[in-house]
Amino acid sequence: CTGLQPPRYGLFYVEKGSGISVGSMVVFWCKDGYQLVGSETLACLHGDSAPQWSSQPPLCEAIPKPVDKGFRVAVIASIISCIIILSMSISFVVCCVQEQLEKRRERLQETRN
Repeated sequence: CTGLQPPRYGLFYVEKGSGISVGSMVVFWCKDGYQLVGSETLACLHGDSAPQWSSQPPLCEAIPKPVDKGFRVAVIASIISCIIILSMSISFVVCCVQEQLEKRRERLQETRN
């Protein structure tokens, strides 16, 4: 069989045989963040006219990263919560100020009478 090269972002080792002789078995794997596409193990077999590998060598493809919508939702929820808390705090302060002003008016009217 023809000599094999490791896939880009991957490696292989010869599990059995010389790696090019009939009966050889080669095992492939990918580095972290990549996944193997194709057969993990290839065997060198007798072909019609010459030895050949049991299948095409595999490839290593990047594992797609999931979109993390949870973080975005948490940020939006935090912003909305802050707006609600701020508006309630402002309403409370306005209410207290109005109450104090009303009490002053009542005292002024009592002292004038």
